[in-house]
Amino acid sequence: MRLDGDLPEDDVNNPIREPSESGGSPSIYSEDDAVGSDVQLSFMRKTSSKPPPNGLEGYLFKKSPALMTGWQKRFFVLKDPGEINYYETREEYLNGVAPKGTILVAEVVPDGKGVLIHNQTEIRINMGSRVYQLRAKDNAEAVSWENAINEWVGYLSSYD
Repeated sequence: MRLDGDLPEDDVNNPIREPSESGGSPSIYSEDDAVGSDVQLSFMRKTSSKPPPNGLEGYLFKKSPALMTGWQKRFFVLKDPGEINYYETREEYLNGVAPKGTILVAEVVPDGKGVLIHNQTEIRINMGSRVYQLRAKDNAEAVSWENAINEWVGYLSSYD
């Protein structure tokens, strides 16, 4: 997978990422999309006079979109260029295993409506067409994730 430093000059200002061949949403790509593909995230990397916000990582529970599946423990990594990757375990992340999924922060609903805390520990990430539900161990951790994601939303929407 190529990231911003590897993009040809003509791709740098391309604001559109095509959906995967499997017909998935352009806001997320799955492990299948990432393995052996050349996913371009150039639309997220414009020029900004500000340095990117800090990243964040840790275990959260993710509510499965599948009925009757419930909450699944996942290791989440918020990083440059504004991606939230999630893995089954921290070891998968450290060993370079492709993420189970990715949330593109550039597609989070802006203006403070995209990332909200519900019931003290649940973080809701509104992508417009889908709402991700994550659960932290306590309110302090939920607030840390909410603040970090909102910083990235602000950063990605404030290009020069």
